Amino acid sequence: MDGDGEDRPEEIKNFIELAEQSEDKSIVGERVKRSESLLFKFCYQFHKFLTLAFTGQSIRFGNFTCLSRITVEKMLKEKATWNSFSGSLKKTEKNLIPTPSIRGTRYFGPSKMSFFNLLKHSLSIISVFRKTVLIRSALFIVLYILLIKSNASIITSLPLVLLLVMIYSISNLALRENLEDFNKSLDNIHNIDKIK
Repeated sequence: MDGDGEDRPEEIKNFIELAEQSEDKSIVGERVKRSESLLFKFCYQFHKFLTLAFTGQSIRFGNFTCLSRITVEKMLKEKATWNSFSGSLKKTEKNLIPTPSIRGTRYFGPSKMSFFNLLKHSLSIISVFRKTVLIRSALFIVLYILLIKSNASIITSLPLVLLLVMIYSISNLALRENLEDFNKSLDNIHNIDKIK
């Protein structure tokens, strides 16, 4: 869980109860109520649509999870974990148990999640499934060109340009998938007292 209050500590009890009944399945907290602005909610829904359309995966959870030992062992061997926790979890585990989670109030300060960081986060999740994305994108490009070939213009080619930018972006983000860096991640913490 994140330590900023948005993952509510009182919900941990639900995770523990489910874990005791789950037979080594992992539990994920799915947001059922969000408190962000209308623009953020719209962008989040668009992110979920894009993820589903291009990867075939519905990912409605973040870090608030209770992982089984088996899942942890799988994720430690998956280089995508360094790139996107939720994307990697969905890739390695097909039978996740969802539990409702209400977004809590931050303990202090505003969220540091800018629009750019939200976009990067969204594309990082999608990049975990880049092979599927490339196949679906190729199919979309072929079908779209067939649809617009008699009405081709700068305006009608805009979706193709945006798709190519997305493919380029996820390809760059996928370069972060590095098992060696993931295994050495704790080396980045030199002094726990300096972490704020």
